[in-house]
Amino acid sequence: MATWKQIVLSLVILIAAAFGWVLFFPGAPQVLDRLGIEWAHASIPKPGSNTGSKAPGKAAEAGRAPTMVVAAAATTETINDRLQAIGTGRAKATVTVNPYSSGRMTELLVQSGAHVEAGQVIARLDSDVEQIALDKAVAARDDAKAKVDRMRALRASNAATQVQLTDAELELRNDELSVHDAQVSLDRRSVVSPIAGTVGILPIAAGNYVTSTSAIATVDDRSSILVDFWVPERFAAAVRIGAELTATSLASPKDVFKGTVSAIDNHIDEKSRTLWVQATIANPADSLRA
Repeated sequence: MATWKQIVLSLVILIAAAFGWVLFFPGAPQVLDRLGIEWAHASIPKPGSNTGSKAPGKAAEAGRAPTMVVAAAATTETINDRLQAIGTGRAKATVTVNPYSSGRMTELLVQSGAHVEAGQVIARLDSDVEQIALDKAVAARDDAKAKVDRMRALRASNAATQVQLTDAELELRNDELSVHDAQVSLDRRSVVSPIAGTVGILPIAAGNYVTSTSAIATVDDRSSILVDFWVPERFAAAVRIGAELTATSLASPKDVFKGTVSAIDNHIDEKSRTLWVQATIANPADSLRA
């Protein structure tokens, strides 16, 4: 093939490649604009444009659609990242009342569901032996007291020595301690509630023989309810003591109770990757149960 034919064929191929690039390459018109070459469709005047009064570089800018910008004032919003958890409620304090010693229970002075005060007697054991021991201690103390009075009178008249008076006073103090010991043993035959609260179902009746391990009653202080729940590890930094929360019970889902976070565990459980949190909910109407 002749040289001039090869040159013509090469030019045709280059022109076809350039034409295809212009047609199918997305950024070709912008490249041509930067090079100062106006493309056919770019040279057509667009509606509303005045090509006769504007420079060629500004004609392309006039043909572009305006960018819509909407301005709004900056505001503060709360991210809807609520923590929901299932918790277990328990009484503020729960005490299982046991007698100090063994014996026959002669009286049961409360009923199931009754409210008791701290120090109130709820049961009594047989106490005849303890009462006799107390009476003996009181008699010995009274005799020692009379002896001290005599020794002081004799000492005033130098009929008794200081050593005799000191021995009599020491005997009196020992007898007073014996009275106190006998009184404590007698008082412990009465079973008292250590806290104020509500008595649960009584597991035992009067007339039964009980020991120090026998449960006489269970007393719950439900003036407030402690709720234990576990939160995911990612909420560990967000939970704070004193933070407010709301709770609903399965028994009454329509009732909402308000409370606060009262305790946070000092470590995250490595197996469940959760943090133990405790909340306190006031229960003045006694509507919640442990």
